[in-house]
Amino acid sequence: MARTHDMDRKHMTEIFRRAYAHKGTSFVEVYQNCNVFNDGAFETILAKDNRPTMLVPLEHGKPVRSAPTEKKV
Repeated sequence: MARTHDMDRKHMTEIFRRAYAHKGTSFVEVYQNCNVFNDGAFETILAKDNRPTMLVPLEHGKPVRSAPTEKKV
């Protein structure tokens, strides 16, 4: 089971590659904008300036690191 969004092509491609290579069943959820029902729903999260604090990148075999919540002065 995996989740990705359509605005990060590199991540989405890697998720699909791993799902295809998995022996057994794979389920991939793709967040994508819908121009009819929720246009712009992910703009705040996916804006380039917000990505470092809004998204927590998960990489296979690496520890989970939470996004920084405060800027150091």
